[in-house]
Amino acid sequence: MTKNTVRHVLLELERAGWDSLCNQTGSEYYGELMLPNALMVLANGIAMDRDMVVSALSESSAGPRTASRRARADGTLVLFA
Repeated sequence: MTKNTVRHVLLELERAGWDSLCNQTGSEYYGELMLPNALMVLANGIAMDRDMVVSALSESSAGPRTASRRARADGTLVLFA
């Protein structure tokens, strides 16, 4: 898999994640996507395991309506500015 392919796949996954937050299906999306031992690290540094992510998203109100961001990829890490 080339670096551009990895970047494309990661950006597609991230976009689908934002879309799931916008249409209130984030708990299902991340529950299916995340491995059982995966961690999500939030912008404030808090780390949540898959069960915590699913629980928090299932209890949350509507997410953002749109997501405006500029994405850069460095290897397999996607950063948002």
